[in-house]
Amino acid sequence: MMKKVCFIVPYFGTFPNTFEYWLQCCRNNKEFNWIIFTDDKTKYDYPENVRVMYSTLNNIKEVIEAKIGFDISLIRPYKLCDVRPLYGYIFSDYLNQFDYWGYCDLDILFGDLKVFLNDEIFEKYQKISFLGHMSLLKNCEEINQCFMKCDYRAILKNPRNRVFDEIRFSPNINELLKNSGYNILKLDNIADIAEEPYNFELYGIGSGNRCVKIANTPTVFRYKNNKLFKLTIEGKKIDVKEIMYVHFQKRNINVGNLKSDFLLVPNEIIDDYDVTIEDIMRFSKRKLSYFIKHRCKRIRNVIKSRLIH
Repeated sequence: MMKKVCFIVPYFGTFPNTFEYWLQCCRNNKEFNWIIFTDDKTKYDYPENVRVMYSTLNNIKEVIEAKIGFDISLIRPYKLCDVRPLYGYIFSDYLNQFDYWGYCDLDILFGDLKVFLNDEIFEKYQKISFLGHMSLLKNCEEINQCFMKCDYRAILKNPRNRVFDEIRFSPNINELLKNSGYNILKLDNIADIAEEPYNFELYGIGSGNRCVKIANTPTVFRYKNNKLFKLTIEGKKIDVKEIMYVHFQKRNINVGNLKSDFLLVPNEIIDDYDVTIEDIMRFSKRKLSYFIKHRCKRIRNVIKSRLIH
């Protein structure tokens, strides 16, 4: 019998315009569950395996503080990245029936998760993925409280995001779990798209635990029959590989009407069709204007963040 899995997803503000596609991917993964805490009360067709709990960022802040016993800095939702490794402890009342719990972003499209997350994987690994945009952890007291093996009070009181859910800074939850003897699975069947280029260039983890580009191969993605595929040009042919999910890094995606089968191209979801090498090359052209616009936006966000802090 497959392990029972639940993702905890606090999200405050207006859901991204790709949210219906995200829900569709959840609906097609009926063996998995999601709980969303949100203040967006827009009416959506939520599938049975997605439970929505209406709340505010301040309400969640109070829940966290009541559980850990001290005040934290939670001015903006982005700071929740540092709280993610605590979800198994904070939201334990919601997770009693589950074998694994996790967290994920909404700028993700899932493929057929059960192809990649099976009992063999769950038996071997206590944490799946080093990354903050999607991770799963075994639901047991030792792992749920592993964050307590560092000065987590300083992390949660710091208004800056310390990336506690990933591996860039020390301490982090992956480091704590690894030092405690737990096995962590590094996923290689995903697509983590770089933010700045218009075309789809993929990220991986490089030296110094920093994100580095690992591929600049012309790429598009196909969602068909509830499965997700990465289409790349290899020589004179199109290579098709089934993947677990694609993370498109907060891109503004034009979506149109909801489609059951579709192509994800920069930066649009379009009707599925038999793309050619020429099509993929056309979709993979760089746009300097997009890069400059994104870089300016990033600089503004950094300045804004520092002013707030």
